[in-house]
Amino acid sequence: SDPRHSGGNIYINRNLSRGIGLQFCKHLLEKQSTIAVVATSRDPENVHRLHNLAQVYPGRISVVKIDVTKGNDIKDAAEKVKDKFGSLDLLINCAAILHPSRKGETNLGGWYSYHMSKAALNMATKNLSIEMGRGRDKVACVALHPGTVETDLSVPYRQNVSKEKLFSAAYSVQCLMNVIDGLSLHKTGRFLAWDGSELTW
Repeated sequence: SDPRHSGGNIYINRNLSRGIGLQFCKHLLEKQSTIAVVATSRDPENVHRLHNLAQVYPGRISVVKIDVTKGNDIKDAAEKVKDKFGSLDLLINCAAILHPSRKGETNLGGWYSYHMSKAALNMATKNLSIEMGRGRDKVACVALHPGTVETDLSVPYRQNVSKEKLFSAAYSVQCLMNVIDGLSLHKTGRFLAWDGSELTW
């Protein structure tokens, strides 16, 4: 194995400043004492919650600046991770945006850009699973549905969600990690819910 990767698993988490992304960082650091987390952000200097975590878990968080709309940022981030750790065990791509306007939302449809972007994400995951399933070092790729989670993103939209279906970030991440821990190449390319059930595309 690579000597830079002898201390434990290396996890990279994209978009960590709040919500589910930040909770993934907390969960990984709390539950697994030997792992290192590479956390990425467009503006890492101002991610204050992350800096607080770094004080609690010194030496176990590496912050890398990345704007995924910029190819050079992606390339530079990949090189930094490779130089420091040699390899990577898990990539969690946790990012979302939801327009604050409720315009277009109806019981018959609506939310067109949001729904279309999710369909595109599913297709990207499927294609990536095919590409990463080739060769000797195969990688499982899945899309995950976290449920409706109590985050800043969901505040304007969750008033009609029943209490038992509204999850805390901690509960959602625990469920998602259970799903991740049970992944195999047999499940690659699938869309899985927080409880492990398979969702149709």
